[in-house]
Amino acid sequence: MRRALTVAVVALVLLSGCSGVTDGGGTASPDGDASDTATPATTDAELPPTATPVTTTSIEPVETPTTDYSDPENVAITVENGQVPYDQNRTWVRVLDMLDVNTETPTEVEYIRGRGGVAGSATGIGSVYLDSKDESVLAHEFTHVALLRLTPEHPTSSADETFARDAIVEGSAEYVQRVYAARYLDREGALDGGELPNDPARAYVIAPYVLGYDYVDGQVNDASEVLGLHRYPPDTSEAIIHGLEPGSEPPAPLFVTAADRHLSTDAEWRYDGTRALGEIVLLLTLRTRLGDERAAEGAAGWGNDGVLTMVDGDDGEQAFVWVQRWDDRENASQFVTVGGEYVASDPPYAPPGDGGNLGNLPQPEFLETVWGPTDETFEVQRVGPLTTALVVGPEGFAGDVSYERDGQRVRVSVG
Repeated sequence: MRRALTVAVVALVLLSGCSGVTDGGGTASPDGDASDTATPATTDAELPPTATPVTTTSIEPVETPTTDYSDPENVAITVENGQVPYDQNRTWVRVLDMLDVNTETPTEVEYIRGRGGVAGSATGIGSVYLDSKDESVLAHEFTHVALLRLTPEHPTSSADETFARDAIVEGSAEYVQRVYAARYLDREGALDGGELPNDPARAYVIAPYVLGYDYVDGQVNDASEVLGLHRYPPDTSEAIIHGLEPGSEPPAPLFVTAADRHLSTDAEWRYDGTRALGEIVLLLTLRTRLGDERAAEGAAGWGNDGVLTMVDGDDGEQAFVWVQRWDDRENASQFVTVGGEYVASDPPYAPPGDGGNLGNLPQPEFLETVWGPTDETFEVQRVGPLTTALVVGPEGFAGDVSYERDGQRVRVSVG
């Protein structure tokens, strides 16, 4: 007997849909001075203790249902807790036809209102949450259901890779939604792109929709090509921002850790991990104090990064060393210049996220510091020909920071 699947339609996060991917820890370290070309990834044994190697999985074939769920006679989706002013069965059939896929049909839509914010959310097991009667929004959520069922889980090893994956998930659904609105609802401007808000926290949450749509729109000629992109996504926000082919420019080798003396629990400054955040976070950070164009110039040529956190052994205060690896010396020099302008500019007057909790964002303590008003001091440092750092901490901290570069690693010392 076929398992019944339910689609609940309620409002959750923003714009048109939301489907999260769990974030794994990530790390990073330095440049090879003799070459600007990325070297092969290190083996597990070569990684520092806190590094998380990228996990790759083969794509297994998905079993094709024996029933044709793009045939209207095989579709019977009911609406619970309300009504929608269109034929939800027709919407499902149209989405499958656009995607050129066949997957099991949800049997029920539960319409629930009042959880405001954004239009909806969906999962690959057939659950959709939506607070809108807009037919194109349901097309967005049905796209999530179909694509997530047909796509094996992609483990991610950093916040940046998670962002890239989310951008494909949401960008794909945005693309189908917009094409659907233009094709079936005759909406002018449906295919136009969007813009990111000035607030960096809101921009980070919305970026998978806005930048994801732009990326998918630039990579495919038709909605039938979306599944392939969904199954083999890019792994960096750099690829999303610049429209790079998946796998065409992998992160440069960079592993950032602290000197051994900072690993002790009673160290004056205790090492508390390293996390790669990606070009998107660098861009949004520069954007908090500089214009969009200048921020983009400063982030251009990103190759990899790692935010190293240090904790003061006396009072528990945190300080950060954000190491960046660049594609070439020119990009590194450009960041030193633009980063200097960023440091010299006034910090924002308002906390990011309208003063809300940033706990759902990567490295929230760090982002709250660099994205909002703060008393911490900032300094841009040149670590090597291809490596720079933005040091953030109490007065005098930056002057105590030094670096040891060893192959693909940067080891940070304080004091």
